Amino acid sequence: MIYGEGADQAFLRLQEQIIRTTKDDSILVWGLYPPEETPIDDPDQVDLVGRILATGPSDFANSGHIICRKQPRSLDISGGSLQLYVSLLTSASRAVGLLDCGPKHDPQQAVGIPLVQVASGLSDEYVRPKGRYTVLQSITAASTLPRLIHIRNDSQHKSAKAKEQYWLYNEDAFAEVNLDLVNVNPPSYWDQERAMIVSTITASDSVA
Repeated sequence: MIYGEGADQAFLRLQEQIIRTTKDDSILVWGLYPPEETPIDDPDQVDLVGRILATGPSDFANSGHIICRKQPRSLDISGGSLQLYVSLLTSASRAVGLLDCGPKHDPQQAVGIPLVQVASGLSDEYVRPKGRYTVLQSITAASTLPRLIHIRNDSQHKSAKAKEQYWLYNEDAFAEVNLDLVNVNPPSYWDQERAMIVSTITASDSVA
């Protein structure tokens, strides 16, 4: 079944209301897998920009044991970006933002969401990449004080590493000219739920 854009927007508006009402950052704990089942990062998608908010209730399937431990000092959404305080763990090109929530029966662990800085330097703007997963992280690993950052929630934004192009697949329009979509290569470019092909153009693909 293909979910309509209206359903996505309705769920997004509901989450924005929850953020403004409760200030509970556990709403960001989606895409979480049990430690023994966490998949390997998908190299074909890690340069694609994803949403910071979930797209549907099923994204929270493994988050029922996560609780909010204290009210965040700032949690708000405005102009397509979410602002919140997180402790950032960085290594190489990766970053993880530790939230103020974690497993109910393990206070030594916190939820970490994957992040990528939009621009190098002192920029406080980040995106949540596709292909990387929410993780549980030891709170002892947090060596930096929480800082205020802004995370884009618009999946149409381009990351610093890649540019995206979109093609919408309309089955009726294809049928009118006796065409059919047989396959998409690589398969990671095919977003079946939205009937959309998303291609990534890296810097090495551009023509000077």
